[in-house]
Amino acid sequence: MKRTCHSIIILGMLLNIWSNGSVLAQYQSGAQMLQNQLSISEEPRDPPVRIHATARSYGDSIVLRWAPNDAAAWIQTNHFGYQIIKRYVTPDSAYVSELLTPEPLMPWSLELMMEHFTPDDTIAAVAAEVIHGDGFAALYIDDEQDGFVENLIQQTELQNTRFAFAMQAAELNPKVADAMALRFTDTDVEKGMIYSYLIQATTPNNLMDIQNGMTILRCELPDTLWPPSETDIRQADKNRIELAWSRDEYSAYYVERSTDGGQTFRRVNSNPYYSTMPDPEWESYSPLVEFYSGVLQHYHVFSDTITPGVTYHYRVHGINAFSDLSLFTDTVRITPIDLKPIGIPLITSVSTYEDTQVRLTWSMSEEDPDLAGFHIEKAEDRDGNWTAINDTRLPASAREYIDTEAYETNGGFYRIVSIGHSGKTSSSLSVRGLVEDMDPPSVPEGLTGIVYADGIVELFWDHSPEDDVLGYRVAYANQADHEFTVITPRAVSENYYQDTIPLETLSRQIYYKVLAEDYSGNFSDFSDVLKLTRPDIVPPVTPLVINAIQDAGNVHIWWSPSPSKDVFVYRIFRKQE
Repeated sequence: MKRTCHSIIILGMLLNIWSNGSVLAQYQSGAQMLQNQLSISEEPRDPPVRIHATARSYGDSIVLRWAPNDAAAWIQTNHFGYQIIKRYVTPDSAYVSELLTPEPLMPWSLELMMEHFTPDDTIAAVAAEVIHGDGFAALYIDDEQDGFVENLIQQTELQNTRFAFAMQAAELNPKVADAMALRFTDTDVEKGMIYSYLIQATTPNNLMDIQNGMTILRCELPDTLWPPSETDIRQADKNRIELAWSRDEYSAYYVERSTDGGQTFRRVNSNPYYSTMPDPEWESYSPLVEFYSGVLQHYHVFSDTITPGVTYHYRVHGINAFSDLSLFTDTVRITPIDLKPIGIPLITSVSTYEDTQVRLTWSMSEEDPDLAGFHIEKAEDRDGNWTAINDTRLPASAREYIDTEAYETNGGFYRIVSIGHSGKTSSSLSVRGLVEDMDPPSVPEGLTGIVYADGIVELFWDHSPEDDVLGYRVAYANQADHEFTVITPRAVSENYYQDTIPLETLSRQIYYKVLAEDYSGNFSDFSDVLKLTRPDIVPPVTPLVINAIQDAGNVHIWWSPSPSKDVFVYRIFRKQE
């Protein structure tokens, strides 16, 4: 099958952003997607075409982000636009539905983009190209030359590539997302209010049925964006290090480096960085490619050029779909040596062996005549004290080791250290090995808390007795019989949590419960429900005077009582004319 790559080359020249092909996975998935759709099936099931929406509150505004889940739907909505409907209930219980976009939101014209963005703004250039450029022009389908199906697959690949570049550009620049009609800021909001938003495609249904997107949230100050986790670093060769961190929900990352002992940092990458997921076929090429294919399944890997003998500190923070930056990771440090390292071990698998042991296998990237053998090192965490667990050095031919004492420590973190006859050493990236644990931790006990006058809630509970507890997750509800919502995106390590709740609400009570999570991903049952009462700062609803009659020396007054449940007494006021 012939391939047309000129469009990708043009965009690659414009971008220079994703150095390792961040859209490669989506690009390659286009052909597979169409092949799946064209394959013969007795019961074909097409996924619904819909708009996915999310929102983030900043206290004085709410920002909406959305995108269709289908490349063809995105192309249609670029022609017809979107409309946004806001819905909320006022403090006096009035329901409001408000159209925020009297005219549908449409992508900016090419002229307007050129007016608002500078020529060196590569992300804006990508947005302009995928919406208005002809670099992705449709191919002519020649049934006789390549066949109808082959050419149709090429068309789908181009369409999905264009869509992938567009979505990545909108993720990395909020102004570009505005220009692409994929972002909206609502400034007419009040802190503490709950709003729901409906994003509708104005595409006629006879062209394409696109399901609406919806999101709901409370207007409050934004949550803290936690840093990426499990940061690790190693020397890859004489003049290069590799920095790795876990994959998570962030769209891209910035890496910062310090050469003055961590006093000052500067960004290493001027443009956002993201490493693509590996292609399954990579594993068949070589042991080195197989190693990196396994690493990239779970980690991002960033390579940097360094000078041996200099101590470097690195830290990373992520960028979310709203272009907000997370907190920095803890710094990792490395002082590269001025010698060619011994061959680097590549851990190929780590698995539970006979229920209570951990089995490690590894390979070497290249044969090294200086290789004398290996040590297996283990630590409680990636930053812990590494200790060799093999009594004698393993021979140079060894490629497997079984930790027979793994059950006593619930596994741990492992790395392979190669040792040369010259005394040089190199270590693999660390991996975690776990003994299979199906037992959940015990239910947290002693949950208590207090609500302060400013809406701050402090929760406390007893530490779980188990040693393998990773942390705790907190959930809340406004009524005890309602479904509880988990408010901790990841396990919190301490037996304490602080929440902020609105006080101007008719719901006096709020309910909390806590569960424990261990390192194997097992969850305990929820604790008993804790009921807390908000400070009462909301006055009762005003009663309504129905009638007043005056007779000789008396005035008789009738009124409709206040619907508020906590009314204690009514007071009647009178004034002279």
